[in-house]
Amino acid sequence: MRFLKFVKMATATVLLSSTSAAMALSIIDTLDFRTGGATQAPLASRSANGLFLNSLGLNDFAAWDHDINDDGFDKHLHKIDSARLDLTFMDDQVSRCVFNRCTPLHDDLLAEWVDVELLGFSGSPFVEVDTGVQSFNLLPLALADLSFDGVLDIVSVMAEDVLGLPSDFYLQAASLNVEYSLRNPGNPGTVPEPGSLALMMLGLLGLGSLKQLKRSTSMEG
Repeated sequence: MRFLKFVKMATATVLLSSTSAAMALSIIDTLDFRTGGATQAPLASRSANGLFLNSLGLNDFAAWDHDINDDGFDKHLHKIDSARLDLTFMDDQVSRCVFNRCTPLHDDLLAEWVDVELLGFSGSPFVEVDTGVQSFNLLPLALADLSFDGVLDIVSVMAEDVLGLPSDFYLQAASLNVEYSLRNPGNPGTVPEPGSLALMMLGLLGLGSLKQLKRSTSMEG
């Protein structure tokens, strides 16, 4: 009976450890530009709607970093499996003024474009601004860079002219969504692979069988 109890405990331990080893971890690092955010935006004006970017004259831009080291990521223990950057925009939905004459415009009546710059992501850097979220998946180069130090360096967004007409819109938020896991389990502090755990369980079962055999032999003697 004791031996059977031991087997059950060992099996449960291995299953729990295997689950922990295979479990994916996630981080969401968000900057809300309506309430602040660590951003460089020398020409943009901040409002309750976010950062207002306008390409009229000198192109407005905003730049920032995403640092996930404060969110539980450890570059020595973890590797990035996938990551996605979500940018939330709001089309200006206000009047466009030229030479002191303002014409009321409806959302998306004229195309407005943004230039998104970051290291290695899918899709075109030039995106038409619509009210809502634009998503960019990070490619292997960017994932490797993020795994290296836990920082997505200098993401920038700039308003771009279209056919000589300025673009103006609000940048409301930026969110980096990261899926990560443990690095090579041979590194210190990592959880063993399921295969190694299985060998460990067989060893424990062998020890348990040996103890059971010795106990039976001593009782017969």
